[in-house]
Amino acid sequence: MGQIVANLLDNAIKYTPPGGSIRVTLSRGLDGVTLVVADTGPGIPADQREHAMTRFARLDTSRHSEGSGLGLSIARVAARVHGASLTLSDNAPGLCAAVHFPKA
Repeated sequence: MGQIVANLLDNAIKYTPPGGSIRVTLSRGLDGVTLVVADTGPGIPADQREHAMTRFARLDTSRHSEGSGLGLSIARVAARVHGASLTLSDNAPGLCAAVHFPKA
């Protein structure tokens, strides 16, 4: 669980420009619990989000920054290990990464 949060926060911090913001929320609904890390960085285009969660994926917009392209991939695998799912969406501007843990 800690790895999921650490990787999502690391990405948000890395890609959010000075003066931007990062929001972390945890909510409980009838269908389970959802952790959201949303930032105001450049985001990931919709057609590249699935690819961004594969091992060693480096998008053209991130080539100037450090990293191995494993952060989202590891977060996704860790989420699956815990029976959860990771989805990426537009935060307008930025990225919204949501980890949903369904009700047992």
